[in-house]
Amino acid sequence: MLRRCLLLACTASLLVGSTFAATAQPPAKTYTLHNGWKVTPAGELHEIAQMPIGVALSPDRKQFAFACAGYGAHTLTLISAQTGKIQQVLPVDSAWNGVAWSPDGATLYLSGGGQPKIHVFTKHESGQFAPSTPIAIPGLFHEQKKGLDQSYLSGLVVSPDGSTLYAGNFATDAIYAISLPDGAIKTQRKLDTNAHPYCLRLSPDGTSLYVTQGALASVSVLSLTDLSTLKTIDTDKHPNDMVFAPDGRLFVSCANSDCVDVIDPETALLRERIRMTLTTFRAPAGANPQGLALSPNGKQLYVANSDNNNVAVVDVSVPQRSSVLGFIPTGWYPTSIAASPDGKRLFLGTGKGMGVGPNSPKNFPKEKVRKNTKYVYAPGLFKGYIGVLSTPNPVQLKQYTQQVMANSPYRDSIVD
Repeated sequence: MLRRCLLLACTASLLVGSTFAATAQPPAKTYTLHNGWKVTPAGELHEIAQMPIGVALSPDRKQFAFACAGYGAHTLTLISAQTGKIQQVLPVDSAWNGVAWSPDGATLYLSGGGQPKIHVFTKHESGQFAPSTPIAIPGLFHEQKKGLDQSYLSGLVVSPDGSTLYAGNFATDAIYAISLPDGAIKTQRKLDTNAHPYCLRLSPDGTSLYVTQGALASVSVLSLTDLSTLKTIDTDKHPNDMVFAPDGRLFVSCANSDCVDVIDPETALLRERIRMTLTTFRAPAGANPQGLALSPNGKQLYVANSDNNNVAVVDVSVPQRSSVLGFIPTGWYPTSIAASPDGKRLFLGTGKGMGVGPNSPKNFPKEKVRKNTKYVYAPGLFKGYIGVLSTPNPVQLKQYTQQVMANSPYRDSIVD
């Protein structure tokens, strides 16, 4: 592996006590979670399926496709990139984070997760999508049994010419190059053991494939022709999502290190480490950054911090001088984020809703608990949401940030 740069520009989180003294204006109703945290989701909320963990913008920049894959129903949900209104919900039997558009926008691909297939949806004259024959991945199985290669299909990306679909399989550390539209396997490659490929992205020039290797704390750069390794880039722990800036910088969210790594792809060197903790370096681990998005002009980075129930807004306009400007409150466990093509709105995907109440059945016996009483499994009570809000100005962001701080029970004095 290529060595990291020894000199890092480490960017700490802001000190809210001095920077954000303005009186907060709660952006929405506040809910109390089971663990004592509070959530105050910003924006107009649209209920969708649980865990919207993958998102992709259509080539015509009019729709976002969200992959929802929680404990409940799995769906591909299409929303307007202008208004955030839900336009279509496509149910599937199993999905995960991979969602990709064909270059002409006429076909959508969704990874099958635990099912050894990739869902295919084609656009009709009405503008609506309908399921087509899925792409089966030979040699993978739904069952988790000794001697069988289990399916857990993850990230997807389509080549610039639309002739090849690249897919990862988390469970077997494999990458596939799939011919389109026939679905034949062109090439497949097994990465290092425990690579666990999750997110796939094409390089800005469309000549190489970037793959996060979660358990190996790295990003592998592969040739599009034979999937051979061109270079390996070290990252912090558990790289999740990736996004390229217009100037070529690569941003990688690293869940188990509470940071976003900023990498120079040409040299494979780490240039910055942007911390996602709410206060200072004393704050314990637990922000869990996942989904990433950039503003259209590439000057602001948005980071979904799942375990802190917020989205960080980061000024990345000057390389190696990034700074966290503030935080936007979300519902419980934000997982994905998108910025509208005009930069005026944000779309915040929340995985678990606003908390859950008792999981007792409706006709719960008041006198005694009957032996055969059935309870709803707690994750079945979760709800997913898309929060749609105007991109906050500095004053609004100050108010949002103070609300985020008020929602968290953590204070630096706890560890003093």
